[in-house]
Amino acid sequence: GNTGNQGTNNQSTGNTGKPGTNNQSTGNTGKPGTDKPATGSTKSDVKQTAEGATISHNVSETDKANAGIIVTNNKPDIADASLESVKADLKVNDVKDISVIDVFDVKAPANYDGNPIWITLDANYSADYSVLHFQDGKWVVLETRKSSDGKLQAKFTKFSPTAIVSIASKASTKPATTKTDAKKAAKTSDQSATAAFIVLFLAGVSMAGASRLGRSRKQS
Repeated sequence: GNTGNQGTNNQSTGNTGKPGTNNQSTGNTGKPGTDKPATGSTKSDVKQTAEGATISHNVSETDKANAGIIVTNNKPDIADASLESVKADLKVNDVKDISVIDVFDVKAPANYDGNPIWITLDANYSADYSVLHFQDGKWVVLETRKSSDGKLQAKFTKFSPTAIVSIASKASTKPATTKTDAKKAAKTSDQSATAAFIVLFLAGVSMAGASRLGRSRKQS
């Protein structure tokens, strides 16, 4: 080569004369792996449903703010104030009884015609699950059903943030028996026992009276 050093004009070295700097696998910077998606990328998170819709956990910051979506340590949740709109439909007295299972974004199939469409979600069907959808500025409850392969399906007419929730067990929200309740129960029990004693006493008196009347008649 021109420099007198062997290998400096080797075709595999690229323009810099340093071996391997133009290796195609290194990307534009010449450093291996620098053209890979950044850690936390949602590219691999996007899933296509059987109906052609796409599901992704990559919810925009705007939608998060509008819908009250909170993500802490990769665990999604929804602010209590934002769930007030579904409290009646879910038949709960307190929104704290609503447990958020997952939150994600649903986009319409490419050939969506605007009519209601059943979308198969990435979850197994459970009678305890409800599907919420954020539309027209509030969360609403969608109609759900079980697919032929046991998956959870929901009927969509609009597409944006969606959540799967469950309701806390009624047993866990049942009020505990108070001391007042216990006293009332004990008092009722005592009253019942007293009434039973009186009935038995009167019956005994009545039988004794009848017996004396019978002996009096015989003597006469």
